[in-house]
Amino acid sequence: VSWNDSSECQNYSGYHYTVTIYDTDNHRLIEQNTTDRSFTVEDLDWCSQYWVHIQAIGPTGLSNESTLLKYQESVAPMSPTNIQLRSTGPQKWLIAWNDDTDCQNSAAYHYVVITYDQKQQIVNKLNVSDRQTTLDGLDGCSEYWVTIRAIGIEGPSNESRAVKIHSTSAPSAPTDIQIRKYEQTKLMVSWNDSSECRNYSGHHYTVAVYDNQMQLVDELNTTDLSVTLVDLDLCSEYWVTVRAVGPGGHSNESGAVKIDAVSAPDKPTDIQLHRLEHTKWMVSWNDSSECQNYSGYHYTVTIYDTDNHRLIEQNTTDRSFTVEDLDWCSQYWVHIQAIGPTGLSNESTLLKYQESVAPMSPTNIQLRSTGPQKWLIAWNDDTDCQNSAAYHYVVITYDQKQQIVNKLNVSDRQTTLDGLDGCSEYWVTIRAIGIEGPSNESRAVKIHSTSAPSAPTDIQIRKYEQTKLMVSWNDSSECQNYSGYHYTVTIYDTDNHRLIEQNTTDRSFTVEDLDWCSQYWVHIQAIGPTGLSNESTLLKYQESVGVKSKESDPVKLYEIP
Repeated sequence: VSWNDSSECQNYSGYHYTVTIYDTDNHRLIEQNTTDRSFTVEDLDWCSQYWVHIQAIGPTGLSNESTLLKYQESVAPMSPTNIQLRSTGPQKWLIAWNDDTDCQNSAAYHYVVITYDQKQQIVNKLNVSDRQTTLDGLDGCSEYWVTIRAIGIEGPSNESRAVKIHSTSAPSAPTDIQIRKYEQTKLMVSWNDSSECRNYSGHHYTVAVYDNQMQLVDELNTTDLSVTLVDLDLCSEYWVTVRAVGPGGHSNESGAVKIDAVSAPDKPTDIQLHRLEHTKWMVSWNDSSECQNYSGYHYTVTIYDTDNHRLIEQNTTDRSFTVEDLDWCSQYWVHIQAIGPTGLSNESTLLKYQESVAPMSPTNIQLRSTGPQKWLIAWNDDTDCQNSAAYHYVVITYDQKQQIVNKLNVSDRQTTLDGLDGCSEYWVTIRAIGIEGPSNESRAVKIHSTSAPSAPTDIQIRKYEQTKLMVSWNDSSECQNYSGYHYTVTIYDTDNHRLIEQNTTDRSFTVEDLDWCSQYWVHIQAIGPTGLSNESTLLKYQESVGVKSKESDPVKLYEIP
């Protein structure tokens, strides 16, 4: 401690000074005499406050006491640092800090902890002597900031930096995102949010719209659980994400949801096949889908064989497609699918295609006997695509009643018919069977398994009553005993007028009530299952003589009186 003195007589013997030091309670701690104008003080607590008083004593008495001088060693405290916050329960936080200030242990040294809301209004103020304290009773969904100031003998420190209280965790990512088109160009995006504090001020959502390259094309903020998107090109592809932003930070981005404002393409319809050249044909179709004119819209044309093997798969942006160099005698299935910005159409109806039509009816059917009850039948066929594996013929044999007696499937254009009854009448038809179905049945061809009957011979005419005569004959033909075998007996007058024509199954015939004085000609013909015999030789008859004519040309006989 040093001072000045302007008194006279300072240099005279006995002149000195009394230095007195008091604490803040006015207790005298030190009193010391010195002849110097300075004094050294030791062993004081320099973090405390003191008052210093000096008085001069000379040969003529005491000076007045000097003005009291207040003294403290330290400066104002430093701002608290390294502030830490830790949740210790619902709406309860432990806050702690560091302080590098000297003289913290003085009785008056303490801290002021102040809590502010988002509007910088003080909601809590605490005076504490420790370097930590507990904050409780805060609204868990509000946002707070905390500052600390140290208060020492020399006054307060500067306020510490403000530390945010994260009273809640960050919001949960929005879920169950729905997109609904409700006008021609408007989309409603809605979602759910299970986060705490979603109803508190400041909680909001950021809705981001990306194109298919994940470039941001729009971003909207809203406090609602839905937002309207307008003026998007609904034929382009977009993805939407939603993020919640609350007092505890922001959520993760929700899963990206694709905007399906237009439905997937309609399946192609009205598929047509047109032959262009011998080995070339065109598939064409209609499409009523939206967004056909947008980039990337195309069709996949797939052609399968009958075993469902994929032979051709081709993409095209046109509504037609040309196919070349297929085996036109095979069968194919054509399938078309539209692919647009919003997905795939359903597959079109499969269209069956084969170049050729149904087979033509076999023609020029030939029958040739190759033995007893055995026939070789052959035919022609002008149909295309006869060489396909499934191509064959059905040969059907019918009896006279149109009942099927034999049915053969053959791959060649000829076959053998055997085991047929040689005296029955049969008819044969042939039908070609191709991929496209059967041909019409060929014309029916009759099997002449035996020749026509022989002409009756040895014709006899005999009178056996006054007005009756019997005509009889012989027949050497086969098949006389089969159903339908009969004879036609015809009697003509000399002017070749037919007087009687009668059928009989016997080899004799009775004629009555003729004018026996006239002349007649008798003719007999056999009718069998395979046709008519030649006509028998005409036999001339007259009652008075009863002489038979000779064979062939008629010979006139004259009655002898």
